[in-house]
Amino acid sequence: MDYVILFLFIGCAAFLGAMIGLGIAFGFFLYFSIIILIYISWWKIFEKAGRKGWAALIPFYNTYKLIKIAGRSGWWFFLLFIPMVNVVVII
Repeated sequence: MDYVILFLFIGCAAFLGAMIGLGIAFGFFLYFSIIILIYISWWKIFEKAGRKGWAALIPFYNTYKLIKIAGRSGWWFFLLFIPMVNVVVII
């Protein structure tokens, strides 16, 4: 009788472990799918603005280029690193 309970317990634990693993795998898939969607969107935005799409893939450089697309001068990029000023720059 004790062996049956132990077998059921191990079976349930293995099932729960498999479900947790599938949940984690689905989470990673969802995360990377969203990241890819964001990169595709940025690429399209850059192309519609007349810039090269690969510039959207490079961190910091893409922010600089977006500021230039918005018609601001390049020094606005450095204002993003100043607390509370960056909120005004983003708006």
